[in-house]
This record gives sequence, structure tokens and C-alpha cells, in this order.
Amino acid sequence: MRKQHSRSYLLLPVILLAASSSNLAFQKKQKPVIPGKPIIWSDPGAVESLDFVGGIGGREQAPKPPFTFVEESESGTNPKVKVTDANGVQWLMNDLGRITDAQLREGLQASGATPDEVSCFTASIRNRIDQLKTVR
Repeated sequence: MRKQHSRSYLLLPVILLAASSSNLAFQKKQKPVIPGKPIIWSDPGAVESLDFVGGIGGREQAPKPPFTFVEESESGTNPKVKVTDANGVQWLMNDLGRITDAQLREGLQASGATPDEVSCFTASIRNRIDQLKTVR
């Protein structure tokens, strides 16, 4: 019995030494501190004057139908379609067919739509996506 205990006491320092050296390999190096003022959020100003529908470019720069098919791009993980709008601007559109009705409903609910609007808009958006698929 004593020989087994003495062997385990000999192994204990070896195990502790191995564990402490493996912890050193996993310790992260501290990143250098970059001088400056960190900004997480900036005040956009009067919210009433912002155009949430038109986005950053405004309604003037939004794509305008009818769209003309240019080519299909299969690069990346999702297929995309290049189209030209009525203003002659070329757009790269993601394949909208992969959006499920549940995702459409959740997005509409998150935007504050009523349950009736959610069901109506989900059906009309799904129909529009199906129409865009036939553009190819």
C-alpha cells in the first residue's frame, strides 16, 4: 500500500508542473491600448427629420422598377442577381427565395406591424419574391 501512495506523490508534482505549463500557453497577450476617445453611439439629431424608409441614400437613390436582368453571380455562399433599374444604376440583389415566411413575419412584427398587416404583407412580399425569381 505504501509503495502505491509514494508513487502517486511522485506523480503529483509532475502533473502539477504539466498543468501549469499548459496554462501559460493559453494565456492571452494583452492588446496595446489605442489612444483616443471611444465612440459607441452618436446622436443622429432630431429623429422626426430622419427618413427611415428611404435609408441612407434617401428615396431618390432607391432602386426604381422596372428592373432588367444583367447576370447571375454564384460567387460566395448565396446566389446573387445583377440587375439594372430604370435609372440605369446596376444593383446586386441577394436571392430572396431563401427567406422563410416565419422570418418575414418576425421582421414585420419587429417593425411594429399589426397582426392583420403582418399576414397581408407576408403574402404580398412572398408573391413579389416569386415574381422576382421569374426575372431570370
